[in-house]
Amino acid sequence: MTLNQPSAESYSYKRLLLYIPVIVIYISYLLFISLNNHPPVDYQTFMQIGQRYLNHQPIWEFGSYYPLPYVMIFAWFSTLPAPLSIFLWHVIPLIVILIISKGRLWPLLLGAVIDHFIGGQSVVFVLIGITLYRNHQKDWWGGVGLALLLMKPNLAIFPLAWAGIQWLQELRTNRRISSQVWAFLGVAIVMFLPSFLVMPDWLAAWTPTRRPIDLRPLAGILPRSLVILNNHDAVGEGPAFWIPLVLIAIVLFIAIWFANRRKLSFDIYMLFSFIVSPYIHDYDLLQIIPFLDSSWKRKLAIVTSIPTWFVIFLAYDTNSAWFVVTITVPVLLAVMLYRANQPQETAQLPSSPTTLETVQGS
Repeated sequence: MTLNQPSAESYSYKRLLLYIPVIVIYISYLLFISLNNHPPVDYQTFMQIGQRYLNHQPIWEFGSYYPLPYVMIFAWFSTLPAPLSIFLWHVIPLIVILIISKGRLWPLLLGAVIDHFIGGQSVVFVLIGITLYRNHQKDWWGGVGLALLLMKPNLAIFPLAWAGIQWLQELRTNRRISSQVWAFLGVAIVMFLPSFLVMPDWLAAWTPTRRPIDLRPLAGILPRSLVILNNHDAVGEGPAFWIPLVLIAIVLFIAIWFANRRKLSFDIYMLFSFIVSPYIHDYDLLQIIPFLDSSWKRKLAIVTSIPTWFVIFLAYDTNSAWFVVTITVPVLLAVMLYRANQPQETAQLPSSPTTLETVQGS
C-alpha cells in the first residue's frame, strides 16, 4: 500500500460516517413513538384488529384484510406493554433486513425501507419468504419461503404462479412431486392449523373481504396510471380498470420476454409483477431487497428512491405525490434488460437459478 492510498479501515469508517444522519433518523423516530406511545396509524389498526379477536368481536371490518394467523400475531403484540410492543414491531423488520443484507447498512437508504418503518407496516414475513424462495428455488427451503408468503396472500399470487409452473415441469420431467411442494404444504399446515382449531369457520368470514384498489398506496406504475387516467375513481371495481390492466400487462410481459432473449428469470418476472400488480402497495416494495444483488442495482434503487424520502417528510398526506414510489422498479427492470443485451456485460451477469426458456429451432 502506498503512502497516499487510503486503507480499507479508513474507507469503511468514512462510509459509516455517511450513514450516521440516516441512523439518527431511524433511532429518533423509534424512541419518539415508543417512549411517547405515539405509533403510526397502521400499527394502531393492527392492534385494534388483535383486540377485536381477543374480545370475540367481528374481525374483518374497518380495514382488516389479514388471514387469522396474522390476526393472532396482532393479538399477541396487543397484549404487550405499549412501549415494548411498538419497539419490537418496528425493530424486528429492521433486524431481518440487516440479516438479509449481511449486516450492511445500504437498505436503510431505500425509500421502501423508511416507508415501511415510518408506517409500522407488516411485510416482514413476505420479505423473509421471498428471500428464501429466491435463494432456494431448487430445494425444500424454497417451499418454506412460499408458505410464509401466505401471511399476506395478495403478495403470494405471482411467486406461487411461478413456483407452480416449476412444480409441474418437475412432475412432467421426473415423474415425482418436488420436495419443495411438500415443504410448502407442511409449513402452511403448521401455520394455519392453530387458527382453524380456535375458529373453524374463519375462512368463510375472511374470504369475502377484499382490499379495495385505492390510489394512495399503489406502487405499480401500471395500475396507478390507470387509476389516474380514470380521474381517481374507484375503478378497481369494474372493467374500465381490469380490462386495460390485463391487456397491457400481457403485452408488457411479451415485450420483456423478447427483450430478454426469449427467456425469463425469476428476478425479472418479479420486477414485472411489481409493475403490473394492483395489490402491491408502497411499503410492500420492501421485498425488493433480495433482488438488489449487485452494487449497481443497489445504487440505482437508492438514487431512484430519493424522492420517496422527500414525500415522506414533506408531502406525506398528498396522495398524488406518492407516484414517486412507482419509479424504482421500472427503471431497475429497464436497465437490467439493457445490460443483458450488451455483449460486454452478458458474461458477467449471474443467471437466476431458474428460467423459463423457449426451445430454439435450428
